[in-house]
Amino acid sequence: MARAETAEEQFAAETPLDLPAEHPRAVMSAAAAAAFPAKVTVTEAGAFGASPADMFASIRTRADGYLEETEISFGADQSLPWPPAVMPQEGGGLSWNPLAGALAERLKSLSVAYAGTGDERYGNRAKELLLALCEWEQWYDPTNGYFALEIGNISIGVAFAHDLCYDLLSEQERAFTAEAIGRNTLLPLYSKLSAGMGNSNGWALWATAMGLCAMSVHGDVPGASRCIRLAEDCVLDYFDQRATNHRAEAQGYDAWAYGLQIFLVEALRRNCGADHLDHPFFPTMIDFGTAFLANDRNHQAWFADAGGSVAYVAWHFPATLLGSWTGDPDAGWYLKETQTVGLRGHDHMKLLAYDPAMPVAEAGPEETGAIFPRVGWASLRSDWERDGVFVALQSSSSGQGHCHMDQNNFLIYDGPRMVAMDCGYASALGAAMGGRAQLHPRRRQDADRQTRVNPVLRVNRCPRLRDG
Repeated sequence: MARAETAEEQFAAETPLDLPAEHPRAVMSAAAAAAFPAKVTVTEAGAFGASPADMFASIRTRADGYLEETEISFGADQSLPWPPAVMPQEGGGLSWNPLAGALAERLKSLSVAYAGTGDERYGNRAKELLLALCEWEQWYDPTNGYFALEIGNISIGVAFAHDLCYDLLSEQERAFTAEAIGRNTLLPLYSKLSAGMGNSNGWALWATAMGLCAMSVHGDVPGASRCIRLAEDCVLDYFDQRATNHRAEAQGYDAWAYGLQIFLVEALRRNCGADHLDHPFFPTMIDFGTAFLANDRNHQAWFADAGGSVAYVAWHFPATLLGSWTGDPDAGWYLKETQTVGLRGHDHMKLLAYDPAMPVAEAGPEETGAIFPRVGWASLRSDWERDGVFVALQSSSSGQGHCHMDQNNFLIYDGPRMVAMDCGYASALGAAMGGRAQLHPRRRQDADRQTRVNPVLRVNRCPRLRDG
């Protein structure tokens, strides 16, 4: 029986892809970077309540705060020195998630501020943090014995800084950072993802991080082309599964996982000519987010940690990308109605994509209800007026990620007021959540005229990179 090749052996034997030689290329093209300083001065907000200038001002304000800090604060009372050249040895559980988030936020905000202004104070500060992190032997918690979200978040921040501040790196620094990215991102994530793509948010984060990092260091380290091909396989496998089984992982997780992977899909199109922005699941994704938007436009159906406010449930993230890059008018309608483009969540990626002239559907959905039979979710409302009554039902498998034991429940909203609330998993939030509502398993909404049934989709797409 032949011995399986190691990741290093596969990297050494890769067939290289042909990517643009210039930087940036991973998070945006060189042409887009040249136009970016003008973009961030645009004050036109269209129908969406926030302009590119507004979004950039928020990012730049945060970057200004990072210019002078002597330590990086995160969590309730934790911090790292600036620059954090020595990897912390403490950890356990989820304790590295806030650390990773703080590092990624600084890398992204400082590098985007540099791209928008040309002010080298921002770029050199991002570079300083990048070089410090590249001294670390790994980008995940050393005590757990496994990695989780932290490697993905740090790696995406690293991709932003390496790509957008590349011109500030010396040849020696370019080699040093590329080697660290290969060691700390490409090798561990390739080893994990080459065994198969999962169908939850962590896998989406890892695939996006690996793909963006591989594009930024392509040509500088072995294995980058293999990682790009695998990232494409992963994201398509993920969306193909969602297109055929309508699996859901709760809106709060699905929304940002979808947005990350759409950002990667655009990077694949731009750098490799692999155009998957017409994936048949994407319109259904927007339909799903819209179907569980409460009539007041400020809430998403709150099934345990599946929903809450439109700020918490980041449908604005994939909607901004799809509305801007594909011209989906339903995505534009969601953003117009919720006024969420300018929210801070994922604003670096949203700003790079945002087009305030994106199309907007003239009217909302014709149907007052929608059924997603395979995922087991349904919605029904009196109308789409802001004071209307909205009912959401959930009856999907508790084995699906982050759905928890809160199935066979329903919610009722009267305008902005929740009058019947799921108390399953969310009962941990306090007694005020109310009593558990049990939905009779035979109870079904008549699908005649006012309710749309979303079918299983047939997947047709352009060939993958490994198909030639």
